[in-house]
Formats: sequence, structure tokens, C-alpha cells
Amino acid sequence: MRAARLLPVLVLIPLLAVAGCGGPRVPTLAAGSPPEVVVATYLAAVQAGDEDAARSLSTPEHEASGSGLAAGPAVSIRDLLLEPAEERPTDEDAPTGESPAGGHDEAVDVRATFVLGGGDASLPDGPTVWSFLLVRDDGGPWLVTGEGGG
Repeated sequence: MRAARLLPVLVLIPLLAVAGCGGPRVPTLAAGSPPEVVVATYLAAVQAGDEDAARSLSTPEHEASGSGLAAGPAVSIRDLLLEPAEERPTDEDAPTGESPAGGHDEAVDVRATFVLGGGDASLPDGPTVWSFLLVRDDGGPWLVTGEGGG
């Protein structure tokens, strides 16, 4: 099952190389795309400098926060590895009544490791571990709503 879930990600890895070469715009994904594919496509958009594609894969809250890889300098990403998505508690199952889902129906974490180039003082070049929080409602598309180191 794990290999089957990672296969679409492996198909998108060449997209990262094309995107980094100033290639075509990154395509918008269908609603049924798994979270790992959304993250790989988001990273391809970041690397290509395709702000429209990155926005289309993000929640309005994430876009408005002005944080994350899409808000920083142009970067290169290579040797991308994505771990399978892990479910996060929703408002209903969170023990404290607060959840990372922020009122959305579903939430997952996808952890990525990659080698970053073109970073800055806040995110230096080299091996990087980066986590993405994705949410969705009513079976709609997964969207990046948070990201950060670790």
C-alpha cells in the first residue's frame, strides 16, 4: 500500500526538475489528488516561482499569512522524499477541543525531506525536513494550510 501511495509522488518528481528550469506552469490538480501529490505539486510550484499554482494549492488563511516556502526567495529543491500522510485530529476528536484542522472536516500531515538550494538565513541551504498541514472539507481538494521545519 505504501509503495502504491508513493507512486504518484515519484511521477511528479521530474516535474520539480522541469519547474526549476523555468519550464511550463505547474498544473492544477483534481479534487481527488492525495495529499502527498498536492505537496509535491506545491513544491514544484514554489521552485518554478508559480505563485498562482502555489495559491491554488493553499487555503486563503495560509496565503494571507505570508509564511511558508512560497512566500520566500526562489529556491531549488532536489532529492525530494515524502512520507505517507498521517491523519491529524479534527475538532471532534481533539482532546483539548482545539485542533490543527481549524474547523475543517479532515486534516493530515505530510513530512518532506529534501536538499534546499537558494535559501536564506531563516532557511539555509542543505538537507531540510519540512512538514505540511493539509485540510479539506466535504471530500474536496486537499489544501496546504500550514508548513514549517520539523
